[in-house]
Amino acid sequence: ITDLCCNCVKYTISVTNDMGVPILFADTTATKTPVKRDLPLGVNTVTYTAYDKCGNSSSCTWTVTVIDNTSPVAICQQFTTVSLTYDGEAEVAAINFNSGSYDDCLIDRFEVRRMDNKIDCKGNVNTDPNIFFPYVTFCCSDAGAPNEIVIMRVWDKSGNWNDCMVQV
Repeated sequence: ITDLCCNCVKYTISVTNDMGVPILFADTTATKTPVKRDLPLGVNTVTYTAYDKCGNSSSCTWTVTVIDNTSPVAICQQFTTVSLTYDGEAEVAAINFNSGSYDDCLIDRFEVRRMDNKIDCKGNVNTDPNIFFPYVTFCCSDAGAPNEIVIMRVWDKSGNWNDCMVQV
């Protein structure tokens, strides 16, 4: 930014979200070096205002829309051992198969399903590979069988997802 009045231009950067709420982004009034910060998800309005020593100012405003199109990184435990309860069943929550999954924004939830389509302990059959649950059930008929494979799905707040598999 330059000015004919003097070489001492100061400027500010203001950012508001789509509801008009100010977002702390950078304070460059005292320095000419912007502070790098990440804008939040959604629609953000950015305004640069430059001031010279003569009292003149000029502003430039534009809209920046930040969208999360990146799936989370799903990291499963390689092997999990399940102990059945006294009634011969065990419900294992999806989060128990997690081993450090992450997302650059926010993880929303974990879900799980058996990889095979066999009848579960309650007599239900899930043949749709897109249906996941908060937990998976194991029972006596699973004991001694070859390792069961379960798929854990990690969802982020933007609706992106990724899978990994665990041997149980």
